[in-house]
Amino acid sequence: MSEVVIRAEAETTEVRIVFDMSCRARKSEESLNDCLRVRPTMTPLILDIKIALVGDIEKAFLKTEVIPNDRKCVRFLWFDDTHSQNPKIVVYRST
Repeated sequence: MSEVVIRAEAETTEVRIVFDMSCRARKSEESLNDCLRVRPTMTPLILDIKIALVGDIEKAFLKTEVIPNDRKCVRFLWFDDTHSQNPKIVVYRST
């Protein structure tokens, strides 16, 4: 499931799409989050960290990669012009 976030005061990205990967089509089905491959943690214990770094991860969720065989399944609809009275629907495919 996806939603649109509109921030009129934003200078760069006024309208953006947000995906809810925990959404289920039916209660008996899995969400996309449920299908993620579980791997061992790669982060050290917080008490073992000697140096701390701070970073801005804005828009990081759009920098993920989908394997080629699954790209046909990761599509979403968007408008070609969000300010138009009659925008055309465009189909995008995640890569």
